[in-house]
Amino acid sequence: MKNRRLLWLLPLFVLFGQVASAQQDDRRMKIELIVKQGSETIVSTLTSASMAYSRQSYAVDSSDLPVRNFNLAINFDKPAIQIIRAFIKNKNGLDGQIVTTDTYGKLPTRKMEFKSAVMDGLTDQITNDYSTMYLTMRCTELIIDGLKMDL
Repeated sequence: MKNRRLLWLLPLFVLFGQVASAQQDDRRMKIELIVKQGSETIVSTLTSASMAYSRQSYAVDSSDLPVRNFNLAINFDKPAIQIIRAFIKNKNGLDGQIVTTDTYGKLPTRKMEFKSAVMDGLTDQITNDYSTMYLTMRCTELIIDGLKMDL
């Protein structure tokens, strides 16, 4: 008789389990930005990352500085003050990587390594629902999954 009384709770447990698993599956891909500043390594979680290549002349800051034709745009999960501080301190650029991992383990891990990246632009958006930070940077060298982009 006691089991029958608890039987009506079964649908609630099933429903709760489905809701909990749906929340866990919210983000399949894990994207991280890893920047090296001296001996310190800074890791930040990203919402998205993209890469673009341009041969335009604005990619050169001056004749004394290296050409930075590779453009990276990243969107942080939450404000990344440590990363911004690292770019401000290192005017000649930072080395790092963007690593994308499939949390389901079905897709291969992707890695974008960059050299001498400088901050090109920063947008910090705050609304009454959420906040996000976008960063664009230019770098001298880009290696995608072991393939050096030699353009």
